[in-house]
Amino acid sequence: MKNKMILVALLGLFVMSLEASAKKTSGLASLGANFKTIDTNGDRAISFDELRVIIDQRFKNADVNKDGQVSYEEVLQAVKARFDERDLNEDGVIEPSEAIKFRLSN
Repeated sequence: MKNKMILVALLGLFVMSLEASAKKTSGLASLGANFKTIDTNGDRAISFDELRVIIDQRFKNADVNKDGQVSYEEVLQAVKARFDERDLNEDGVIEPSEAIKFRLSN
């Protein structure tokens, strides 16, 4: 289960890094906003407990059939859903302009 939680966390970080790289800024604004979201007590440090909340949320979202496990197929389904959300013109490619539009609308 620990490995699955790490996988979900890494996938989330990967998607966040894609979104940040699509911005015309250095991505530091996005990183700061994400950091503040995770740092719920505002001490400018992320504890394991704070990170676990995010991991648990992502795990629950990825566990489509709610069996307490995330299968490889569920991970692929979650990644595809996030990709499809961002592929605004549905051409199978996320262009920087689409990533920026998606980020600004959410």
